[in-house]
Amino acid sequence: VVVLYDLKSGMEYPIGSRSVKVHPDISQNQIVWIDCGNRCDPGATTFPIGKYDIETGEEIFRAPGQEEKYNPRISGYRVVWQEREPLPFSLHDVYMFDFNTDRLHPISVQRNFLETNTDIDGDRMVWSTEDRIDNVSDVVLLDLNTDIRRRLTEGLPYGTVTGVAMDGNNVVWTYWRFAADDLYLYDLSTSTRRILLT
Repeated sequence: VVVLYDLKSGMEYPIGSRSVKVHPDISQNQIVWIDCGNRCDPGATTFPIGKYDIETGEEIFRAPGQEEKYNPRISGYRVVWQEREPLPFSLHDVYMFDFNTDRLHPISVQRNFLETNTDIDGDRMVWSTEDRIDNVSDVVLLDLNTDIRRRLTEGLPYGTVTGVAMDGNNVVWTYWRFAADDLYLYDLSTSTRRILLT
């Protein structure tokens, strides 16, 4: 069950119909989750994405893609997630679904790449990608209007991206090196990167 907590009233509200819901996310009045129905069996496929409109109470489901989905993130009417490739590859690709147009968009589908940690804010989205052959890990920014992609980790010493998030012009990620995570911030308005914590 997904529960909405109203900070003003202190009230809790169960969201949507009764089912097993995982990986919820919220953007303004829109809530999304992966809906498993009665249970989430490991290895099960095509769990739909549920969306709930807080203002109208409308609940809808879409089942884009063909494999297990993880960690949906929503901004406006766009939702992004990582999706497991079919066996024997078992890596992850990145997809986006637009609830306004009801269209599925493959964002990054690459063999031998593990692509995770998706996030979206407005017309830009980020995710981490790891080449499983060369073991090179990057943070990728995509402008959805221009389809231009940028590597925000270019020039960093070897490491593994373990988490990514964005808000407005700021992108942060954790970078595993020497048995510890460093925390980086990239300012998109100035195209500058700095390390916050080591």
